[in-house]
Amino acid sequence: MSHFCSDHDLISLSNAIISCIPTKTLNKDQKPIVLAIRKLKRFITSDAQKIITWNYNTIKARNSNRDMSDPVNQALVDFMKDCILFQEAVNNTGPLDTLFNLVKRETGNMTWLLCLIGERLPHLISTRLHQYLILGFAYYTNPFLSPSTEPLNADQKNIIYMGDTVFTHLINIEKNKQIVLNSLLDLIDQYFIWIKDNKPLTTDIQRYTLGYLLSLPKIAPTLFNESWSLLFKRLFENNAAGSMFLYEKNNNASIVKHTSGQIQDITSVFPFWLTTIAFDSNGLVMKHAMDVAIMLDTLGHDDRLSLSYLIPTGDKTILDTLRPSLEKLDLNPTSIDLIDWSISSMKKGRGVDDLKIPLFLLQLVVLKKDVETESVINMFVQLIIRLDRPKQDETCNEGARYLILSLVASTEVKWPGLFHLVLERIFSRTIAMHIADSEGSMNVEKILGNLAMLFENQDQLSKTSFQAFKAYLTSHWRQVLLLFLNHPSMECRAMGYRVLRNSRFWENADTVEGCESQTISKVLIDAWFRHIKARYIRFGQDEEISVVEEQQRLVAHCCQNIELAKTMLSFAMDCILGGALEIFPTVDVNALQQEKLSLYDKVVRETGHPQPQHLFKKPPQFVTTLDFQKQEEEEEGFIDVRDEIYVDNIERTAALFYQFSELPTLSSDQYLDINRHILNRLFSIWVPNAVSLDTYDDVLPRNIPYQCDIAIGNAFKDHPVLFIIFEKYTSDHRTSTKDYPMTNDIIRSILVYFIVFWNMKEVVSVPTTLKFATQLEETTRLLFLLKPVLPEFLVNSYHVFPFMSAKDLGDILFQVIWYYLRWSTTNANIPGIKKVVTTTNNDELIEKCKKRLLSICENRLKVLSNAPSWHDTLKTIMSNIK
Repeated sequence: MSHFCSDHDLISLSNAIISCIPTKTLNKDQKPIVLAIRKLKRFITSDAQKIITWNYNTIKARNSNRDMSDPVNQALVDFMKDCILFQEAVNNTGPLDTLFNLVKRETGNMTWLLCLIGERLPHLISTRLHQYLILGFAYYTNPFLSPSTEPLNADQKNIIYMGDTVFTHLINIEKNKQIVLNSLLDLIDQYFIWIKDNKPLTTDIQRYTLGYLLSLPKIAPTLFNESWSLLFKRLFENNAAGSMFLYEKNNNASIVKHTSGQIQDITSVFPFWLTTIAFDSNGLVMKHAMDVAIMLDTLGHDDRLSLSYLIPTGDKTILDTLRPSLEKLDLNPTSIDLIDWSISSMKKGRGVDDLKIPLFLLQLVVLKKDVETESVINMFVQLIIRLDRPKQDETCNEGARYLILSLVASTEVKWPGLFHLVLERIFSRTIAMHIADSEGSMNVEKILGNLAMLFENQDQLSKTSFQAFKAYLTSHWRQVLLLFLNHPSMECRAMGYRVLRNSRFWENADTVEGCESQTISKVLIDAWFRHIKARYIRFGQDEEISVVEEQQRLVAHCCQNIELAKTMLSFAMDCILGGALEIFPTVDVNALQQEKLSLYDKVVRETGHPQPQHLFKKPPQFVTTLDFQKQEEEEEGFIDVRDEIYVDNIERTAALFYQFSELPTLSSDQYLDINRHILNRLFSIWVPNAVSLDTYDDVLPRNIPYQCDIAIGNAFKDHPVLFIIFEKYTSDHRTSTKDYPMTNDIIRSILVYFIVFWNMKEVVSVPTTLKFATQLEETTRLLFLLKPVLPEFLVNSYHVFPFMSAKDLGDILFQVIWYYLRWSTTNANIPGIKKVVTTTNNDELIEKCKKRLLSICENRLKVLSNAPSWHDTLKTIMSNIK
């Protein structure tokens, strides 16, 4: 039995088919013909190309009206489909190539047949048609990638018509559309596989593929337009376009054959392609100009490519050339989320010059004629709440600030007051997050951080939006405060305080309901003392200190408003005198100590001597001028973590009373005015006054004759922060209060109080002043307050205080310090005491006081003979006094 079909049989069957009258249903005359067509399948293994040619000619002869409802026609088309499919399955591309070639000769009349086969085999026809067109342009030349005045030749016209018609037909069939689009993506994926690992392109299909893809807008406009978004995303992902560009730049692998017959590498014709296809204002690519701009931005920031000239920097760039066209065209939306891309651009450490393309594209979107206000508001909300930037990257922060605030400014003309609506939406959403906690605490922290960043600097860029920001926070500062006041994230709290600071809402204090000085002061100062009290529990959290620092800055800025400063600092002083710094929560100090230790130190401690538990029950100590560690082995007076927190809380709280003067907006006179207001408040509480010297002579060193001395002394002893504040107020050269006599009355009261304190029967018998470490520190600071009226050796005598007993220190204060002030002619009077007449020679007085001091120290040396290190240290200090 022959495996080849004879020409005679084929001609006979063809004549029978042609003569058979077409019908809508299969009749008795058609049945034998359909059966004969089906029996031809036995020849497709050997005569496939011959059968394809016969089938094509028969269909062409019979179907002048292209009626496919006829059963015979359907049988012919199905037979052709089966023949092609079988041969492709055994890797024989000849039959389908034969069909392509036959259709190419008469595309105007027979492309419809290829469309029908494509409906039945959409994946195969789409894939193979790409290959046929690639090789077709390699053979017949590509007319689109070189300047040519010659018209397209017949072969070029035919393959272009055939390709575009088939792709368009299949795309218009919904079930086949994605298959056709995927065939193009598969071709691109195949190209990236070829160039992977920098391998050379070896076959014609490989070398001519890129030229075909670049010419696709001219070859198959429908396919190109429909597949644009998918193509763009594929090239944008992982900067695949940059990898393609780099490969071709380094290897010159892809080529194109021009009409003249010349062969060039793609990199040589790339500028021509940009001009004639990519940037053709009437072309398909420019319909997607926003995507083009995104791609230019991506390529321009790819360090591998040296294409930074694509990025606008002030000189004329490609974007400047395109701008008029971009603004006039009815552009398609971006293929990727423009907000996501803009946010990712801001996260990459780009500065102002690197974000001009994202800004321009966002402006194009928001300034469209038909854009709705709601969509613009939502864009701003998304930009601000979704921006996730590296916090320490100032370049990134500046870039993000530039993009968002410039965008706000560009919309203000069209939508005045828009940013106020944006803020309302942002905070409404943030409050909802905070209440529901549905999106995690990090979102609230991020939103507050982004808002704080936008208004870190008030300049021309932020002028328009800042006024809306300030107005909103003036009216809603308490609601915003509640967002972060007790938030579990310390960073969130810090960002919240920064938002308030950057808003400068306090400038409107007492001008807007709910923004009164009393209210602001109470809320912020209460928050301050609440937080520093909680530091004893949170000790060791890295972000905890950032909250304190932001609170300090906020209070300092609030104090630029003079009246608000007076109210706020008065409220802070009342809290201090009420013991707000001396409220200590019950905590396991030993556990806190352990948290600070390395693993090695923990092991050493566990194997060494256990810490005496009673030490952890003592209240925190205020110690800054004494080094307890030297005595740790011989005395129990070492500093634990609560002492460190207490000292830091005191120093930071004291800074609230003068740190604001470091900001440039406050004059020295204004600072002095605030200081005197605080001093007057203290004077009104304590009522210090000048008193008789004789009375002190009668009762010191064991009794205090005046109630004001007791009140003042108790306050300074119980609240050591007062020493730092008072020292700052009385020593600052810009705001000196030497001419403010009531300060001297206060210093006198402190001196008298501590003379009596160290001579109290409960204290005087204690063998070391270290038992009363805080009072020892306070006595040292008392000498600093007396520095203007004491000789230098007496001021420096505080170095011996830690080595003394309580009685020794009481003797030094009364027999040396008080004695000097009592009889000094240089000072003429003890601070705060009425002048007395004296005839004592001051040099003799100084010498006498020095001898008294050294005598007390000599006696102490004898006691310390059994503690060599203490003995030697004290002896060294004494040598400096001599």
